Amino acid sequence: MRRLVFMLVFMVGTAVLATGGLGFAGDTKIGIIDMEKIMKESKAAKEARGMFLMDIESKRNVLKTKENEIRTMEDKLKKKEAGKATGEFKEERENISREIKELKRLRDDMEEELKKKELELQRKLFTEIKGILDEFSKKEKFSIIFEKKEALVFDESADITGQIIELYDSKKK
Repeated sequence: MRRLVFMLVFMVGTAVLATGGLGFAGDTKIGIIDMEKIMKESKAAKEARGMFLMDIESKRNVLKTKENEIRTMEDKLKKKEAGKATGEFKEERENISREIKELKRLRDDMEEELKKKELELQRKLFTEIKGILDEFSKKEKFSIIFEKKEALVFDESADITGQIIELYDSKKK
């Protein structure tokens, strides 16, 4: 995520320099944004993240259901085996073993899918926010906008995060 933020800041900075540059004039306008805050506080990002969390929850429910089915099968087998020869239930034990392997595979597949979806969501949000930043920097005549984490020292008055959150949320209505 930090790499994506850096790339976003770098692209905005490069665009500013390519379009006429900072120059050394007294009208240089620098802004600071907190991407983490935008991602946490903007309604648009919260909605997108909420949908992602609902997807995660539905997948967890599928896994829980499968786990419960396997536990039920194991419990039934244990009751059947009580006091009887262990060789009689070989087929049922193998079936349970296959179900456990299938559950592990399903869990791994779901985790991989969720990682991909999370990356896609982050990229989508960063792309949308970058568009807002491009528009805002042109309209407000900002020479360059830095990510808060990349700036060592800055005046709080240069922080435009709140304005970007408002713009982002208004565009997503």
